[in-house]
Order: sequence, then structure tokens, then C-alpha cells
Amino acid sequence: MAKSDRSRAPETPDTWEDAQARLRACSAQETELERQNQDLRDTNHTLQAANDRHLDLYHLSPVGHATLNTAGEMVEANLTLAELLQTECEPLIGKPLTHFVAPEDRDAWHLYWQGLRRGRMPFSIVLGLDAGEGPLCRVRIDARALKREGHVTEYLLAFSQMPQDPMPMVYQYAVNIMETIRQPLLVLGWDLTVEAMNRAFCETFQLSSEEIIGQRIYDLGGGQWDIPALRALMEGIFTDEEVLEGYELRHCFPRIGHRTLMLNVRRLRQAQGQRDRILLAMEDVTDRVMKEHALEDLNARLIEVNEELRMFAYSVSHDLRAPLRSIDGFSQALLEDFGDTLDPAAQSYLERVRAAVGRMALLIDGLLQLSRIIHAEPRFRLTDLSAMARGIAVSLEEREPTRRVIWDIQNGLSATVDRTLMRTVLENLLGNAYKFSVHRDVAHIAFGATTTEEGERVYFVGDDGAGFSMAYADKLFGTFQRLHRQDEFEGSGIGLATAQRIVRLHGGRIWAEAIEDKGATFYFTLAINERNE
Repeated sequence: MAKSDRSRAPETPDTWEDAQARLRACSAQETELERQNQDLRDTNHTLQAANDRHLDLYHLSPVGHATLNTAGEMVEANLTLAELLQTECEPLIGKPLTHFVAPEDRDAWHLYWQGLRRGRMPFSIVLGLDAGEGPLCRVRIDARALKREGHVTEYLLAFSQMPQDPMPMVYQYAVNIMETIRQPLLVLGWDLTVEAMNRAFCETFQLSSEEIIGQRIYDLGGGQWDIPALRALMEGIFTDEEVLEGYELRHCFPRIGHRTLMLNVRRLRQAQGQRDRILLAMEDVTDRVMKEHALEDLNARLIEVNEELRMFAYSVSHDLRAPLRSIDGFSQALLEDFGDTLDPAAQSYLERVRAAVGRMALLIDGLLQLSRIIHAEPRFRLTDLSAMARGIAVSLEEREPTRRVIWDIQNGLSATVDRTLMRTVLENLLGNAYKFSVHRDVAHIAFGATTTEEGERVYFVGDDGAGFSMAYADKLFGTFQRLHRQDEFEGSGIGLATAQRIVRLHGGRIWAEAIEDKGATFYFTLAINERNE
């Protein structure tokens, strides 16, 4: 009986040396595979870098490039071509190039494309590309077929931009200028038909471009421009004049009403053999003219009102003087003739009446002086202000010889002023300083000038008298405004208002600074032909 398989002796196991050898072989194979993988990664990296450089060169090329399939559709386009078509690369993919060829060149492109497909190469053509949003771009197209397995699968096209014709650029430049200008403009041909206009003309006169282009100017808007004065103007520009500026045209246009237009007309000389054209520019000055007329009317009314005020002030002052003189005279007569028979209260009342009459007379004199200043015509002459101030100081001291006043008047001050009016200013300012420092045992009054950092000459009159609160400074220069009681300091309240008006006549300004019981300083400037020596 044969022995079973189980009784067969097992295979001899690998020795330790055999196992080590197989492990070394596997490790070597693994190392080789890793090296091959690294080589493959390096190769891919190199290919990717080369592809990136190719794309960079492709897109940055100064020549436009596109790849077309056999249907004429773009499957690839570089940045230069996209810029020529004023778009980006992605929107071009899948679109036929025919879509971007100028309409007048599409027949030529179709012939060119048929030639390419029939294998007629090398082949080039010059045509226009039009993206529909910008000026026409002229390019030369060169092409070659790309084959795969013996069959043409794609076409590589190069677009070289052609030099621009300067005339279309100049024309577009002129059109842009016309559209930018806000005043209406027309370009007229030799027969006065409208060849071009800007948007401002359409908007101003409420006309559409269809109603304007090709129409004679006299027929625009149903004949609203058929104006005899305009006809004479247009005929003159072609016969006698080259340029006519500032021609005022007044007319009632049916659609927009009465208008005043300022016309400028220029004859545009053309090249030899071409007829000249006319550029007609107009400015609607209706509002300005209406405002000027309104201002003229207002000025005339102001002159009339001022004259009425002057006559009123003159009449009132003279009409008031007579009764005031009567009141003062009869009051004085009562005191002189019947004073012994009147009790003290009656005598006091009459004295008050006479004092009130005196104050009223001062007010009338102040009003008359203010009225004369308002209507005065200044006569400016170089004047020694230092000498003028010293003369006023002497006059003030002569009124009260017992008072002690120290005057500090700066030497060498002169300015171009109206002497009479400037004397009034200094009399008021120095007189106030003298009056409001009466309670000082020894008063100090100064007149001088200083120069600001901006180079402005500022004159000042200062004292160490009663002063005033700056809270009431805004009332200083108002008519009849007083900051002290009448029984403290007499006055009409018109002096500073008069001084302010005179300073304004000299183009200057006046202001004050003060501290109660410590004095006040008044400052003023003289902007008209000021000189100091």
C-alpha cells in the first residue's frame, strides 16, 4: 500500500542567509522605485515650470495670440489680444473670431478663413477688430495650422497692431472735447447744415440728434432758429470775419421761452480743396442778465432812497432847530425875567428843559454829520496823522486848562486818507479818551501804530479811563448806543458810529478792547493806499 501525502517529507526551509538576501533585494528595488518616483516628480516640476514660463511669455507677448478650432472658435487667447478687444481672456473662449471683426472687414475675413482651411499658407491679412465699446483697432493677422496625426486640428493666429491713422484719433479727441463742454456747440457746413453738435445743445434746446443732424440751422426746432440777426451773423462770418466773439442774441424759443445767448463764432479753415466750416459756441446768460438788471434796479432804488434819506435828515434837522431854539429861548427868558418869582422846583424844571434841548441839538448835529459822511465823496491825500493828533490834543486841553493829561503821540505816522473825514475819526476817538479819563488825577492818552505779523498797519488810540465791559462791545458802533449814563459822561452816541463809517470808506475796520475802570483802546486799519513814513 502506497504511503499517503502526509508521509511526504516537507520542503527544506530557507536558510537565514537566503532570507537576508531576499530582503536586501527588496530593499534595493524599493530604493530604485523611490529614485524613479523622485525623478518623475522632478520632471513634472520642470515641465510645470516650463509650462508656466510658456504661459507668461504667451500672455506677456507684445503680439496678440489666439488658437482657433476648425469651427473658427477661440479655444485660447492671450492677454495682449484681450487688451486689444478691451475685455479679459475668459469671455473670449468659445466665441468665433468673426464676432470681433469690424463689419466692413467681415467679407475679407471669411475669404481669409476659407483660404486657411484649404491649406493656403503662409497667409496674412490686415483688418479691423471692433469690440463695440471703443475705437477700431487695425491689426495684421498671421496664421499657421497645427496638425495632429496628419490632420489639422487647430489654427494659431498672431495679431500685430498696425500704426493708427492720426486723423481718426484727432477726430475722436475733438468729439470728446465737445461732449465735455457744458455750453451748447454746433459745427456747421458751408451751407449752414449741422454736421455735429454736443449733448449740451440737445439738452438746452430740447432737441434730439435726429432733429438736428443734416438740418440747416434756420430749420432747427420748426424754424425757431430762423432769426434775422443770426442770418446776418452767419453770412458775415463767411465774407468779412474770421472770428466773432461776445455777440448777444435775445430771442424767444418756442420750447424753452425767452433766452439771452452769448454767441462766439469761428470760421474753421479746411485743407485745400475742402470747404470751410463754422464752429458756433453759445452760452445761456439769461439768469445773469436778469440778475444784472435786478441789481441795476436795486442800485437805482438805493440811490433814490439815499437821496430821500438825505433830504429827510436835512429837512428834519432844519425843521427841528426852529422849535428847539424857541423852547430854549423862552425857557431862558422865563428864568431871566421871572426867576425871582419862581420856586426852586420850577427853576429846576426849566433848567432840565434847556439841558434836554441842548442834548437834542447835539443829536441833530450828529445826525447831520453822519448823513454827510454817508453821501461824501472822499478825496484821498497823503496826510500827517501825527500832526493832526497833536492839533486835536491842543484843542482838547484848551477847553479844560486845569486838567492834567500826559499825551503819547507817535511821530512820523502818515497815510493816504481824506483829511476832513480822518480828522473826524481822530476827534471822536481822542475826544472819547479825553472824556472818559476825566476822573483820573493824571490821565494818559496814546496814539500810535503797530504792524502785525501779516504786515498790516494797525492804528490805536488808548487811555486809562473808565473803560467798559467787553460783554457790550457789540453795541459800541451802533447809532445812539451808549455804555455809560448821561449824568456820568455826556455825549450823543453817534461819534463811534460816525468813526466806523469813515474807516469803512477807507477800506478798513475798527474794533476795541477794554477793562472796566482801567481804560480802553480802539484799533483801526486803513486799507486804501496806506503809507507810513
